[in-house]
Amino acid sequence: MPETTKEHFKIFKEEGEYWLNRYGFGDFEAHFLHRNSKELGTVNAWEFGDHQTKGLVLSLTKKWETEPNEYEIRKFAYHEVNEALLDKLCILAESRFDVSANDIEEARHSIIMRLQNAFFKQSLQERGLTATERNKLGSQG
Repeated sequence: MPETTKEHFKIFKEEGEYWLNRYGFGDFEAHFLHRNSKELGTVNAWEFGDHQTKGLVLSLTKKWETEPNEYEIRKFAYHEVNEALLDKLCILAESRFDVSANDIEEARHSIIMRLQNAFFKQSLQERGLTATERNKLGSQG
């Protein structure tokens, strides 16, 4: 099973910090982890946020089902920051409306995909980053 490296984690953290700053999460305390999470199964990254204490944890999973590459690492960091952006809204929706958790999760990811399609690739280009879906860290040519 492929594993993420320290270099992957460095990129994940760098990208996560970029988007946290861009979205104005300066009042939150963010922690980045690089570990396996058996209870989450085969997810490649995850986020846990607490909007009351203003704390965030963004984690890159070590073991992946597929070979990790820079583009995917950056995309997962971006995705997890968007999860944090929507946390409070989703918690409020679950607690106040007669809507299933699955419906909220589906809507949450629909919004994240729209944000990703609108901003993520363009941002990589604007920052002079050449990560593509085929670009693997450490590969030649």
